[in-house]
Amino acid sequence: MIRTVLEPTKNIKDICNFLDGIFILNLISRQDRYEHVINQLDQFPGLKERVYIIRSEKDPDGDFRKGCYESHKFASDLSLDKKFNMSLILEDDFVIKDKNFFDKLEKYYHKLPNNFIRLMVGHIPILPKYSFKNKLFYGKTLCTTSYMFSKNYAEWLPDWENFLKKEEDITELQRFFGKGLDHTLSHLLQNDTYLCIPSLIYVDENIGTNTEHGSNFWGSKNLLTTERGQKFIQFLPFIIYIYIVLIIITLIVFIYFKLIR
Repeated sequence: MIRTVLEPTKNIKDICNFLDGIFILNLISRQDRYEHVINQLDQFPGLKERVYIIRSEKDPDGDFRKGCYESHKFASDLSLDKKFNMSLILEDDFVIKDKNFFDKLEKYYHKLPNNFIRLMVGHIPILPKYSFKNKLFYGKTLCTTSYMFSKNYAEWLPDWENFLKKEEDITELQRFFGKGLDHTLSHLLQNDTYLCIPSLIYVDENIGTNTEHGSNFWGSKNLLTTERGQKFIQFLPFIIYIYIVLIIITLIVFIYFKLIR
C-alpha cells in the first residue's frame, strides 16, 4: 500500500509538552477530508506545522478493514521509529469544537497511570467502569475517532494477521455491541483503555457520514450521527445505569412491603 507522510516542520512540544507526536490518517482519494483536516488544524495557531499527516491509498484488495487497521498500525510503528512515548492519533473526519482542547487533554494525561495503554479521546462508551484510584472511566468503546496512546500500546499492537487470530477467539456474546475493528481492540484492551467522558473530539456529521464502506452506522446518517446525537450517546450508559438502579430499588421496596413487612 502506497503512503505519503507529510512530516511536521516544528516541534509539537512547543504547544503540548506532554505529547511527542500527533498523527492524522487520511485516504489519498479523500481530498475533501484532507481539506477538512486542514480547516480543523487552523483553529489552533501553529498546529498545522506540528503534525504528521499520513495519506494512504486504499487497500489493493478492497478490504477497508485491513486498510484502516494497517494505517493505524503504520502510525504506531512510526511512533516507535521516532522513539515517542506519548502520541495522539486522529482519523480524518474528526471535529474539535473546544478551544481548550489541549488544556483538557493535559488534565486527563496527568491522571493516567504510568503503565497506561490508551486514552480514548473521541469514542462512544459501552457501559464504562470507573477507577477510583485514577479517577477515570475505563472499559469498552466504539469508534476510534481519536485516541492518545503510549509506547506500550505501539509495542503491543499486532500485525494484521495476528490481529485476525486474536479476533477469532472473541465469542459472539463478547461481540454483542459490534464486530468492527474498534470493538475488537476495545475488547482486547478493555482494562487498559481509559476514556474521556464526555469525548473531547467528535465525528463531523457531514464529512464523517460520507463513508467509503457502505451504509454502516455513520453512513446511515441517523439522528445519532449528528453532533447532538453523538453527545447524547456519551451519557446513554449512565441513563441505563440509573434505570437499573431504579428497578432494583423498586424491587426492594416491593419485596419489603409485600413479603417482609
